[in-house]
Amino acid sequence: MTPPPDAPVAAHDGYRRVLGPDVPLGTLDRFALYDAVRAPETGLVIATGDQRSHANLLLEVGFVAAS
Repeated sequence: MTPPPDAPVAAHDGYRRVLGPDVPLGTLDRFALYDAVRAPETGLVIATGDQRSHANLLLEVGFVAAS
């Protein structure tokens, strides 16, 4: 489930504090999240036991090539 637009989400507030304002946060509906974590590019899944609503977090990690 995607949270309603402009609805405060406590878990997202915590992620924002840790990740900082320059890291974009987006949302996926339930089945899009399932598809994303099943993708062959997924390298690691961690089950935290966080029971707050909308507390799942999918991090995309990339790299910056040396110039």
